[in-house]
Amino acid sequence: MKISRGVWIGLIVIGALIAPVAAAYLIVETRLNRIYEIPAEELNIPADPESIARGEHLTTRLLGCTDCHGDDLGGEMLYNDPLFGQIAASNLTRGAGGIGAQYSDLDWEHALRHGVNHEGRPLIFVMASFYARFSDQDTAAVIAYLKQVPAVDRELPATVIGPLGRFFILTDPTLLPAQVIDHDHGPLARPEPAVSAEYGKYLATACTICHGTDFSGGLNVGSGLNLTPGGDLRDWTEEDFLRTLQTGVIPSGRQLDPDLMPWKRIGRLADSELRAIWLHLQSLPALHNPNP
Repeated sequence: MKISRGVWIGLIVIGALIAPVAAAYLIVETRLNRIYEIPAEELNIPADPESIARGEHLTTRLLGCTDCHGDDLGGEMLYNDPLFGQIAASNLTRGAGGIGAQYSDLDWEHALRHGVNHEGRPLIFVMASFYARFSDQDTAAVIAYLKQVPAVDRELPATVIGPLGRFFILTDPTLLPAQVIDHDHGPLARPEPAVSAEYGKYLATACTICHGTDFSGGLNVGSGLNLTPGGDLRDWTEEDFLRTLQTGVIPSGRQLDPDLMPWKRIGRLADSELRAIWLHLQSLPALHNPNP
């Protein structure tokens, strides 16, 4: 049967459309299934109440684990959309459906600092790129807390990445943090907790995920404000800063959206910790990057 010229043209156009989509699918699939060989770094995981309380404080206030995994850390569905995909934040507990019973201390360390699961495959959408810099002491405290949280029986469906989710993974390497983490770089040393710019810098590592490593924010949707002395907070006082994080209301009277700025969680840090972060922000170079 003779195929008409129009049909040939149609087949060529379809092929031209399918080829890049197929190539993108294979590239993302390769990245999702890469096995990372992470050197073993055993931490001394404490069991004393003070360390566990420190781990709870960091997990539920500073690091934002509850934002995705739920207040009980039993996991939640983040997306269930045919385009973006079916994406679940894992049940971190030892209950049915949880990973807590499977994970060794080393597995937890690899997940937090290197962004890989117990098999060495990259975790999706976790914030390991800044967890990676936390001190041995604080990382061990977080693991100590996670190991003893109450068991939650919650089975969640397997994560399936849709075409739009794959597009984002292809264009934004940070969505698979294992790709961008320097796996040979050691953790930060934790400064002595104090109302100091040095300790504030250590705590404010958690803010860089939205506000950028220079704290100047950005123009993209979801980017944080410019927190340097030349930016959005240039006319604020220390009390304005604390009040905003504790009430969600900025000095002009506007209410912050807690889905974009997790003030309800961060505002539960101690006043001394918030003041330390403020001192660090005030010590930064005054940058004048525009924000939306």
